[in-house]
Amino acid sequence: MLKNMLLGGIALFLLVGVLIGVAFAIGIFKAPELVDVTNKWGDVSQESTQIVTSITLDNPNPIGISLGGVGLEVDIDLNGVDFGKGVVDSIDLPKGLFTTELITTIDNSVIPQWWSTHVSAGETTTVRIVPKGAVSLFGKRLVIGAPSITRTINTDLLSTINSVEPQELSLGPISITIKSQLFGWAGASDDQTTIKGVLIIHNPNVIPIPVTKLGFTLTMNGVEVPEGATDGLTILSPRGDTTISLQALIESGKLVE
Repeated sequence: MLKNMLLGGIALFLLVGVLIGVAFAIGIFKAPELVDVTNKWGDVSQESTQIVTSITLDNPNPIGISLGGVGLEVDIDLNGVDFGKGVVDSIDLPKGLFTTELITTIDNSVIPQWWSTHVSAGETTTVRIVPKGAVSLFGKRLVIGAPSITRTINTDLLSTINSVEPQELSLGPISITIKSQLFGWAGASDDQTTIKGVLIIHNPNVIPIPVTKLGFTLTMNGVEVPEGATDGLTILSPRGDTTISLQALIESGKLVE
């Protein structure tokens, strides 16, 4: 799930870092302009995941620029967690439109560590890109240096399950109404994430209703997380509202799926 969220967010920033580096290196030329960016998964293993970004650029200069055999690297960190490198093995810039590929290798083991910082910061991540490398141009070796690039990514993953719309629930011959359900993060570590929920339930009946267990299952981007449940016996007051608290513990590594 988290890979899908990051796929579009990182790749475009990598492109910006490379373009700034090239512009610094060639100086007197105009920087290529971005035309299109598409992303797809590359090689996937238990240890790492590749994102392959196809970049279409327009070189407005009257001549092409050959930077073949020159490597560029873009270091990435998310909330201070080292997330790997985007690598361009060689670049050729013909005049006009051209397409090149950028490969980003993500170390899967760091995703839970990043996730804990993302949740702890209120589902906010600061992406930091540092481009570096060198090119040989007109017989001279030029070191590419560029300022780091930062961008903020915000998510709101639990908003889709929060609701204040009444929902009727049948308990055999008896019906009750869930007036609202609100969920939020209650802490995250590299190992697990806690979700807590609060339900307001209306019992329209004239008798109290004992509830020994009320559970829920969350599915996030197609990934089912462990079931959450109430703790102990709860009595729904007759012709009134009762507030019920629930909790679920999620293995942070499971969210990587």
